[in-house]
Amino acid sequence: MTEPMTEDPITHPEEIRGGFELRLGEKISLKGQGRITPAGIVSAGIITVAILVATAALVRAARR
Repeated sequence: MTEPMTEDPITHPEEIRGGFELRLGEKISLKGQGRITPAGIVSAGIITVAILVATAALVRAARR
């Protein structure tokens, strides 16, 4: 009853793909897949650091 994941064409030469299928019992099934490039990983890291620095500044200001 499971349908195979469709393969999208590669749009970037360094594209990283991942996917999973999780079954819990007979009635619960979760599927997921994702694509990302190295530039996307770097961008996600930069935005994470920016959020953490902003949060630290807000916490420090709230303690004063």
